[in-house]
Amino acid sequence: ASVPAFADSLYTNLGPYVPMGPGTSSVYDVENFDAFGSGLSQNTNQVYADPFTLSTGGTVSSVQLPLSDFSRYNYSADIYIESNNAGTPGIIIASLSQVGTITTAIFGQLVTFTCSGTGCTLEEGSYWLVALQPTTGEILDNWYYAINDPTSTIAENNFGSATGPWTTEVGTLNAFEIDGTPSSSGPVVPEPSSFLLLGSGL
Repeated sequence: ASVPAFADSLYTNLGPYVPMGPGTSSVYDVENFDAFGSGLSQNTNQVYADPFTLSTGGTVSSVQLPLSDFSRYNYSADIYIESNNAGTPGIIIASLSQVGTITTAIFGQLVTFTCSGTGCTLEEGSYWLVALQPTTGEILDNWYYAINDPTSTIAENNFGSATGPWTTEVGTLNAFEIDGTPSSSGPVVPEPSSFLLLGSGL
């Protein structure tokens, strides 16, 4: 008998978890933020997309993002996993469902989005995580960077569209974690009984 040895994080760029002190919340290290709200002149119907690469295939169970709702309306965000189309987001592979609300925490709270259906099973390769606030009006949600996050080509549009058209630029990746079950067996760690049987056979 053997068991695979792997974590349930398929991808993460979250910073360290930092206790904020008595009476306050604990958060993952984050710094400046991107707004993907709609209704503000500089952010009307803005959509943000960040790339990620899976080194092994797997089934996504959930995605966590540090988000904050500066407008205090508690509207839900739309989060999608999309294919990679020559360096920009392609087609929608999976639509995720928000669990709970986006709070007004100044540095953002981790908000969970669950994934279900066949689109949640991904092969090894490159993908995009796309975030938008579909509610019209003065809505301003924020998706935070992780401390010391690397820069990469990121995508955005001002059309409120999860499928573009896209404008790309080099910028700091926003913070998120993708959890699930790897599809490969990973490194195999024999159990003690396996060693005993092997020794007896020898």
